[in-house]
Amino acid sequence: MSSSSVLWFERVSARLSLPTWAVGIAVGGVPFFLLYPALAVFYPYLWDMFTTHVQISPFPLLVGLYCLLASRYIRVRIESLREYTQSLSDEGEPPSMRSLYSFRTVLLAWTATNLVVTPLFISSNTYPTSYSFVQKIVAQTPWIIWGIAPSTLIWTWIYSMYSVRQMGKLSLKLKPFTEDRTLGLRPFASTTMRLTLVYLAALAMITLPNLVITGPQVQIFFVGMFLLGSVFFLLPLHSLHQKLVSAKQEKLRRIKSRYTHIMQQFEENSEDPDQKLHTELLVIKEVQRDIQGINTWPFDTVIFTRLLAVILSVVAIIVARIVQVMLHL
Repeated sequence: MSSSSVLWFERVSARLSLPTWAVGIAVGGVPFFLLYPALAVFYPYLWDMFTTHVQISPFPLLVGLYCLLASRYIRVRIESLREYTQSLSDEGEPPSMRSLYSFRTVLLAWTATNLVVTPLFISSNTYPTSYSFVQKIVAQTPWIIWGIAPSTLIWTWIYSMYSVRQMGKLSLKLKPFTEDRTLGLRPFASTTMRLTLVYLAALAMITLPNLVITGPQVQIFFVGMFLLGSVFFLLPLHSLHQKLVSAKQEKLRRIKSRYTHIMQQFEENSEDPDQKLHTELLVIKEVQRDIQGINTWPFDTVIFTRLLAVILSVVAIIVARIVQVMLHL
């Protein structure tokens, strides 16, 4: 595989001849084990923060590692789906995913994320009230650096959802409904589902521990990020939904035309009905039932119900915490 077709940390791993998990540990550990002591030399008040973060260091270490490994998993899955799309498409190569591998786009995502998250954390009760604004910024710096790992995951996930949407817009050779009720489009939904669950797992790992130390403004942000999961799950599948609806209507229209023709013949010979006509009517009715069984979404509704239940359960926990903090319970 070309070095330009992998994510930035995979390129670093290859150049340093290190396993990916080692790079993930470095991303999760360096900001706290090296950067905090270095900053504390110039800002002695950070020594207390450093002691605290050494105690909780397994958390950012594991989350940072998970985010990078999950990003690699998403890349592999979306590339596999791209190959599947190419086998169904009459339009040649599916859209390029070059932006997925660009470190520049990850930096843009990291910058955008920090522009939102950093002010929220600084304005909440995350740090002692005795800290000045500058002191809070300095204390937040290791977390800002560490944020490259979750930002990589967020970008990889969002761009992959966008890629699924673009693939779904292509002209695809649908499979017969006798083989698959989703006409061969189920892999799009299953991939989208898996990638969304990977994103939600990372978000839960970051959110739930922070409920204790952050204020309502940060928690409201987390609620929005969870709800984003359900939006990005359905959005890429909308064009596939339209394909399924259109294919189902077209098949029903054809069988309806044949059904009408046979019924006319049957009525004309109602006194002495032809056994062949009777058999054909039964066959047509059976085919109609089969066509009605075609899904209008490339997944079973149970799947989305379960996903929504996971999202709403976590959102309910966060909202309960927000209410508790606001009411000083």
